[in-house]
Amino acid sequence: MKRILVFSLIVFIGFSCRKESSSFLWEKSFGPGNAYFISSSPDSGIVACGQVSGNPFLLKLSKEKIAAVEYTSERDGLFNRAWYDTSVFIACGSSNGDMLLAAISKSGNKLWDTTISAGFNIDFTRLCYSGSGSFIAVGTANTDPSSSAATGLLFLQFDTTGKILRRKDVTSTGFISAGDPAIDASGNIYIPVTRNNTGIKPKASVLKYNVDLNQLWVTDIYNNTSFSSSANGAISDEAGNIYVCGLTEVSGSSG
Repeated sequence: MKRILVFSLIVFIGFSCRKESSSFLWEKSFGPGNAYFISSSPDSGIVACGQVSGNPFLLKLSKEKIAAVEYTSERDGLFNRAWYDTSVFIACGSSNGDMLLAAISKSGNKLWDTTISAGFNIDFTRLCYSGSGSFIAVGTANTDPSSSAATGLLFLQFDTTGKILRRKDVTSTGFISAGDPAIDASGNIYIPVTRNNTGIKPKASVLKYNVDLNQLWVTDIYNNTSFSSSANGAISDEAGNIYVCGLTEVSGSSG
């Protein structure tokens, strides 16, 4: 029986007016598929993206939770990250194993889209804004380290017009998968990754690249060889600190 997953947004919102808290639940569905990203927008609305009926999908809801923008790509694939300002949405994801980048107008019309091939299968594209109208995209395989397929990382710097400013291909002798990156005030990029070589359990690491996309260092976050771990996301603060989140195994009473 074909499994159907419904693309839905579920938001719990706490509201207080006289130091008395109350909450409510609302849900909206937009078709069979998956939601991969959701964020609040400056006008108190919501921006989300994912996949609906096998196609990349982007949605903007107003603060009244009314659909203001709905965009469905004609390509196969998905959007898993989005960026937006008052004039444009930048969405990224994958299509048939390639990196997918797109720009959508605030009225929901496609401005441009493009796919970029790498020497490995791209399942997701991580995205961060690097300032002055440019972005860093990182194409990566999914986070399943049991895969035996070749993996790597594809770095692209591009602008809102779709112009590719810089490209860097990173090959890997073992499995590697990237989480959401962070950029510091100097433009350095921190990529949380999960790495795995044959016979070794997956481990969480962080890669640091400079503004020219040259690797500066790599460090393991959790390297106990008895336990698996992964790094899924990173953020930076104004003091230059980098925070990384992920998963790890722990010992229990049953071993």
